[in-house]
Amino acid sequence: MHASCGRQAAAAGALYLAVSLLLFGLPVLPHFRRDLIGSGSDPQLFVWSLGWWPHAVLGGHNPFVTQVLWTPHGSNLAWTTSIPGLAPGTAITASASSAPAPGSVRHTTV
Repeated sequence: MHASCGRQAAAAGALYLAVSLLLFGLPVLPHFRRDLIGSGSDPQLFVWSLGWWPHAVLGGHNPFVTQVLWTPHGSNLAWTTSIPGLAPGTAITASASSAPAPGSVRHTTV
């Protein structure tokens, strides 16, 4: 790849990030620890999943199956979008910033 292509790609990525922050980030920034972006039950599922993965792994539980959802039968999380790859990073960030409990946030419909 030529250096000019790399600069163009970086500029396009920076522009996309700036526009995305303007459209989605500005409404949330005043209440960053309280508001979520999204609609329906998806935001709550992602917040729960980000807390579930560290809890399950550190507690010695099977992270793919939980009895917490759809009690008493449980739920197989392999069939949901539970974003396990993001969970360790957000767990570290949340513990460092004293983020609120998932039940204390509200979501903003976009």
